[in-house]
Amino acid sequence: MNILIVLIVFILIALSSVVWAIYIKNIAEGNPMKAGIADAVLHFTAGLVVLAYVDDWRYLIVVIIASFIGTYYKVKHDVKVTKVARWKL
Repeated sequence: MNILIVLIVFILIALSSVVWAIYIKNIAEGNPMKAGIADAVLHFTAGLVVLAYVDDWRYLIVVIIASFIGTYYKVKHDVKVTKVARWKL
């Protein structure tokens, strides 16, 4: 496994998880422009990742770990922001 590819895959998947949460939020809020942009970013990053791990299935391990970390960070950040917003009210 190439460590540079591992790092790139990790960053792309973590970013995809954050963008996925943003995509879902914008769909729920009825914002088609932001949702469309988020969806385009998702497909772009997913395509790059597929190109990276087609030759070596072990990159899927990086995908799994990075997707968890990206989603965990986004949810944790949103909960923190929501708590601060409620506190200011």
